Amino acid sequence: MNRKKTTAIFLAVLMLFGIFLSYFFIIENAHHKCSGEGCSICFQVEDAIHFISAIKVVPMLSLLMAVLFVLTKWVAVESDYSCVKNTLITLKVELLN
Repeated sequence: MNRKKTTAIFLAVLMLFGIFLSYFFIIENAHHKCSGEGCSICFQVEDAIHFISAIKVVPMLSLLMAVLFVLTKWVAVESDYSCVKNTLITLKVELLN
């Protein structure tokens, strides 16, 4: 596989792993015994919520870009229209003596 594809797959798996771990941490610690002001678990839950909030836009943008790329490629393959401009250089005739 290509190096770029491998890197992209690795980063996608890493992002999904981070999202799943954040959800799991929030679910497990939603009803913890809070020690009040300065509770470290509350801070970590807030960080997990902020991580998920910040990253939730990325998959939707990636999906939209993928759909647009596939649609553009499909339209380019399916259409018989080709843009050929007739200029003096393209109409030039080779003169052989």
